[in-house]
Amino acid sequence: MPGTITITMDTGNPVRLNISSQRAGESQEKAVPEINRLGLEHYGFETNDIVADIAHFENVGVRVVMPITDVGSGSKIAYIEGPDQVVIELVQPGN
Repeated sequence: MPGTITITMDTGNPVRLNISSQRAGESQEKAVPEINRLGLEHYGFETNDIVADIAHFENVGVRVVMPITDVGSGSKIAYIEGPDQVVIELVQPGN
């Protein structure tokens, strides 16, 4: 995310761990799940059909933290609220 220092650990398979610093001016208080909070920020999963997945989650009452967003090169991301108020990222890679 812009304004952070991020360390990425690539495990050589679809799992990747990102640890990001806090941006200047961000709150340190614990709050409802939002992007860019101190602590465990989110888990991410790759999908082949982000539109269908988000529609399914909305239909079963899952809160969408950030709607589907085009991040360039055909890639799309979205964030939902998971169990225990952990944010879950869905990523649909570009072509």
